[in-house]
Amino acid sequence: MDGKLRLVIISDDDNQVTDGHWSIKWVSKIELRPMIADWILAVNGAIDTEIDRATFESCVSCHPAVWTDPEGQEWLGVELWRLMGYADDAIKHEGWSYDVKLAKAGYNVRVAAADGYDAIFWSDDADRNHDWIVAMFVDDVPLEDKNFPLKLVGEGLEKKQMIGGIALVELDLPPIEIVEEPVAEEPAATEAAPAPAVDLSDSPFSITGLVDTPTGFTEEDLRKLEVVKITAEHPKSGSAEYEGVRLSELFALVGVQAGAKTVVITAADGFKAEVPLADIKGAADALLGFTNTPEKFKMVMPGLSSSAWVKDVINIEFK
Repeated sequence: MDGKLRLVIISDDDNQVTDGHWSIKWVSKIELRPMIADWILAVNGAIDTEIDRATFESCVSCHPAVWTDPEGQEWLGVELWRLMGYADDAIKHEGWSYDVKLAKAGYNVRVAAADGYDAIFWSDDADRNHDWIVAMFVDDVPLEDKNFPLKLVGEGLEKKQMIGGIALVELDLPPIEIVEEPVAEEPAATEAAPAPAVDLSDSPFSITGLVDTPTGFTEEDLRKLEVVKITAEHPKSGSAEYEGVRLSELFALVGVQAGAKTVVITAADGFKAEVPLADIKGAADALLGFTNTPEKFKMVMPGLSSSAWVKDVINIEFK
């Protein structure tokens, strides 16, 4: 079969509502697994939320993290910091909900088992730490009874810190009172206003538009962030290695506003590519990539069309 596939759920009724984590894009494989008992993970902090098994497994599918222990066992789950993003502020999951600045400022993160056994971690140590994983599977099977449903594992953790049977991730943050706003009849009235104009003309790269903090970046600025190397498939030129900073990290730093729906990417020669923000959210390894020329950058957009892989990019604008 040619073309890309997407999982959809349909019904004869006209009121069918499907949770977003079921609507999987670019399906390449469907695997049948034995039934697993349902469970709930509580993630509490500035707000409290509950993550059920299906949602957690969906998160693993979107943001898989793997750690191989000294015995060669492969643990699969999601990074601890991604779960922190469910409770560190009023945004549970939409967009880039994880608050980088808050984690850097510091707070305690308690990971606890159902029997009360726990361990305390400092948020700055967990901040975008890809080696600390809340694992759901080991060697591609659910965890055994003593560790079910989840276990914290990873490089640099002591044995006593590798909590099994996790039931709670708790952030030591003051609670936020969420006030329900009345729904306006005209959606346009609820859209966030653009940020005030800021002169970023001297910056080789900038992020502007519907963000809390329009920001300019130099290559030196970017290399102070977490630099990653990935292998990605360009739609036309094939597989290659890329180095850069994840767009998710940059977007978290500038604070993407709730009204943003589209990303306009501009190159130095004036070329513009308009990409739905939802599509970029689905590309976990989307990068602002470095090049062989200082202060020159390129978009690395796995899974997106070649028009989104803009070369010599100078600006990303949210609309």
